[in-house]
Amino acid sequence: LRRGTKPPLARRQVLPLHRPPARQTSDVAELVMGDLNAYLRAAARQPFAWGTRDCALFVADWVQIATGAADPAAAWRGRYASEAEALRLTGCLGFTGLIAKGARGAGLARTREVKLGDIGVAVIGRAVGAIRTDRGWAARLPRGLAVMIEPRIIAAWSVPCRKP
Repeated sequence: LRRGTKPPLARRQVLPLHRPPARQTSDVAELVMGDLNAYLRAAARQPFAWGTRDCALFVADWVQIATGAADPAAAWRGRYASEAEALRLTGCLGFTGLIAKGARGAGLARTREVKLGDIGVAVIGRAVGAIRTDRGWAARLPRGLAVMIEPRIIAAWSVPCRKP
């Protein structure tokens, strides 16, 4: 590396969220980016808390904002206050199954062609709920909100945004 240059980013490096978003060209993309960036800024100011502000509820809250759908996490929101209680609540469904059940309840369809604002389950040592952003996948983790560059995505759902 030359003096004054920065090393290239690792493919799975966690980045802070304070960079400006990339330019979007379509009106729908601009609307999604505006809502998503506002949501991410607000989420970054709130500390992680099991059962109220964790990775599963992070994606459920986004789905409500983006689509206007009923709460996809209504069946489990507020019913646990620790990681152990959350694991018991997922039962035989597992975390991905729980997120899938909430996504189906909100009318979301599984997708392999992920776009801005879609939700998914990322694996970063453990499964976490995440939202696709213009810079990677955002997730609320116990240490704070993070953006993951190219994590392993084991399931994703398309989030249709409300029209203005």
